[in-house]
Amino acid sequence: MGEVFSTIRDKLIARWMTAFQERQIIFRSERASRYVILSTRLQSTVAITVLVAGVIGAGGVFDYVRTKDLVERKDAAIERAEVRYKSLLDQVADYRASMARTSETLRDKQESLSRLFEQNETLRTHLSITERQLELTQEERERMDSHRMAMHEQLSALEVALTDMSQENIELEDGLGGLRSQLVTVVEENQSLAQTRSEQQRRIDELEDRLARSQAQNHSLATEVKAMRMDMHKAMQARSRVLIEKASAEDRIDSLEAKIDAMDEEHRTRLQSIAEQAMNTIGDHQRILRAAGLNVLEIAPPIAPIQRPEGDPQGGPGVPATGRGGPFLPVVTAEEFEALPPEARRVVPADRLGDADMDTMLVSLDHYLGRLAILDGVLRAMPLAEPLEDYWLTSRFGIRRDPINGRKSRHNGVDLAGRYRSPVMATAPGKVTKAGWMAGYGRIVEVDHGQGFKTRYAHLSKVKRERGDIVEKGDTVGLLGSSGRSTGPHVHYEVLKDGKPINPWRFIKAGRDVH
Repeated sequence: MGEVFSTIRDKLIARWMTAFQERQIIFRSERASRYVILSTRLQSTVAITVLVAGVIGAGGVFDYVRTKDLVERKDAAIERAEVRYKSLLDQVADYRASMARTSETLRDKQESLSRLFEQNETLRTHLSITERQLELTQEERERMDSHRMAMHEQLSALEVALTDMSQENIELEDGLGGLRSQLVTVVEENQSLAQTRSEQQRRIDELEDRLARSQAQNHSLATEVKAMRMDMHKAMQARSRVLIEKASAEDRIDSLEAKIDAMDEEHRTRLQSIAEQAMNTIGDHQRILRAAGLNVLEIAPPIAPIQRPEGDPQGGPGVPATGRGGPFLPVVTAEEFEALPPEARRVVPADRLGDADMDTMLVSLDHYLGRLAILDGVLRAMPLAEPLEDYWLTSRFGIRRDPINGRKSRHNGVDLAGRYRSPVMATAPGKVTKAGWMAGYGRIVEVDHGQGFKTRYAHLSKVKRERGDIVEKGDTVGLLGSSGRSTGPHVHYEVLKDGKPINPWRFIKAGRDVH
């Protein structure tokens, strides 16, 4: 039995799902197409709602028809009762008229009796008078007797008539009592009919109230169904708008994401290009600094991979080997690297910036630009120009034999020979810190270029600057001569870094490479 019910249930469900399959309603206009999806659940809900409303409406109609038939029957009964009531009222009116006539008759008879009693009293009075007169005469007494007999006869006749009238009065009173009983019966029936009518009216009121409630309920259900349809229509419209807006928003989001990706890629490309340019410039600056014999690590200590010094170009005796490139390798130990701040450890080489995230790229680029600013500041202060236009090298930097006594000595600069009184020029911008005579140097000009760099121009025939003057690169500071401890016209040219002499020839060569 359970399997049969299960089979029947499955068939009913299948037929229900077939009857209420998901449907789409498409609304097309000139600009766009919209569609509304009617799901199985929504169709089932609407169908059930309509079915319930129909059942309730049919029940209300059936109750209304039955109530109407009952009311019509009750109205017919009330009409019949009213007819009977009117008939009884007519009978009561007839009885009342008959009683009025009987009462009038009784009043007339009572008036006649009253007159008879008065006549009787009058006769008695006359009889007394007559009896007194009879006492006087026999004749009168006989007349009186005969008259008395006549009076007795009249009195007897009157008594008989009075008795008859009393009998008639009793009969009339009996008839009046019957009429009163009938009137009471009619009144009771009238009260019963009035009670029945009030009950019927109450029942009619109840039926009308139930009918009104049923109609109100039907109206409420119809209103709810209409509101549900309107809400469903609005919901479908809102859903269509949301779908359209969602599609538009997704398109805009895709477009913006594509633009953002393109901008991000462009930014990454630009950042990588800037970083590569910065690194190339840093490499150029480092090569210039190394070519000048400077320790790049001391000038700009790195916090990230830099180029390891490699190479073998020589700048003169006593000058260490300098590098011109190489792989990016850390110059700090593992312990020192772990001790660095987190932002320093995030710096990556420029050729690997493309694989790094944006924050790492920005940190790395900031480091490269900062390092470039340091190196650029150093490079701007470096004396890379040549102090003379036409000259030849007569003595190098380092250990040499003294040109006067022939003994080994340390030469802290280079001797550049040229035409006597040729202009001697500042090799970098700076401020004159010394201008005048100095033992062993003769006439000398010393210029401070910043970043720890100073240059000296000695053995001048004439000093063209004073202490405190600001000079630019290429400005004349003096004239070539042979003052002081000298064997002939030349300029003794020195370069100092933080008070320590450095081979000027390396700066001159580095300057030539730069130019």
